[in-house]
Amino acid sequence: MARSVKQEITITVNKQKGFLSYNPPNCHARKSDEIVWKCSDGPFAIQFFGISPIQTAEARSIGPKEVRIKVRGNTHAGTYSYACAVYAGGKVYLDASCPVIIIDYP
Repeated sequence: MARSVKQEITITVNKQKGFLSYNPPNCHARKSDEIVWKCSDGPFAIQFFGISPIQTAEARSIGPKEVRIKVRGNTHAGTYSYACAVYAGGKVYLDASCPVIIIDYP
């Protein structure tokens, strides 16, 4: 039976200091896992640089401010950086390269 696990990343906006934080800060996943990004502060978008480990290079939240995407079955192990932007309190907060998804070997 194929392994499929849901990994969750919570995005939080620090409006006073103007930065985004992630819990966990580095997400470990494997092929076919589902990654769920959540942000209660506002709608958001993510975009990977170069090769994406997930089924798309970019995604935007809709509905309950979350994005759910599976890791591609042919993804190679490694570290994948992405950018994140959140619209909160009438401003856009951008983190251009800090968060990462780490794809582990099976």
